[in-house]
Amino acid sequence: MVAHMGSHAQAFLERDWTLFEDENTKHQRALRASQGTGALVAVGDKLRQHAARLRPMWPDRAARSQDEAHHLRMIAILSRVDRQRP
Repeated sequence: MVAHMGSHAQAFLERDWTLFEDENTKHQRALRASQGTGALVAVGDKLRQHAARLRPMWPDRAARSQDEAHHLRMIAILSRVDRQRP
């Protein structure tokens, strides 16, 4: 851990995040059930917009290329799965 980090910040980073993760999963499922998948996409986009305001140069061109490549791989994988369904 970073030597100059305060004990409160270090304790925060080292905490057990299981409860948060479980509650977040429940919240996302409830949101999707009540408002549809688009609501989850909207939340993700708001997070992206916030990150862009905090770090306007993020993601850089290389990161965008990597992200696009990942999405294209996922599209290919998911389309193969869909074709395998009866």
